[in-house]
Amino acid sequence: IFTVSESLKKDYVESFNQDESKVFVSYPAVDEADDFVPSEKHDDFVIGGMAGGGLNKGGYLLLLALRMMSKNCKVKARIIFPKIHKSFFFKIMVKLLGLQNRVEILPKQSNMSEYYKTIDCYVLPSLNEAFGLVVTEAASSFKPSLVSSTTSVRELVKDGENGFVFDREKNPLKNLSAKLCDVVDMYFNKYEKFVQISKNAHDISTNLDWQKFANVIIDNMIKES
Repeated sequence: IFTVSESLKKDYVESFNQDESKVFVSYPAVDEADDFVPSEKHDDFVIGGMAGGGLNKGGYLLLLALRMMSKNCKVKARIIFPKIHKSFFFKIMVKLLGLQNRVEILPKQSNMSEYYKTIDCYVLPSLNEAFGLVVTEAASSFKPSLVSSTTSVRELVKDGENGFVFDREKNPLKNLSAKLCDVVDMYFNKYEKFVQISKNAHDISTNLDWQKFANVIIDNMIKES
């Protein structure tokens, strides 16, 4: 059985009583984006994210975390809502929380590489994800991500080295808000460190190539036969 993360492998083994030796992991790759281009520090720290998919995706958690942050905190969000025609309640939440000046809701993007150029950090607050390809896509564009401790791509993200991680299991709202504040503070007061983490994030994507992805699958098929 082929899975895209160790977390998913564990789930298959435990939930379906599978032989662990017959379940293997091959992390999916992403295509490389443009080369690194140093950018000037902006007046606002811009985060990216995605909503939809109910409570599991964590879009509402992100809104609440932004609400907890000080109004003087210079952070804005560009949140993609793929099924924009179903975003009415999400838009109402933005308004009720007083986040109209902080949150921009976007439809499904035809060119994600261009989207990543408009943000400083991607946020993946999902309760669970089979993998979390958007994080490696952002990494290919030299954009670090802030991910939940319960999403599978967490296996590749090292907090404070090539990205950021918050505890999703206990006090997720408080933890996400606090971690966001830490990242924003780093951006404005330790910018060189943030840039280095952005460069390190790129290594996540370069270490995942399609040839390696295919070889792992082929090698396991040959071994099984």
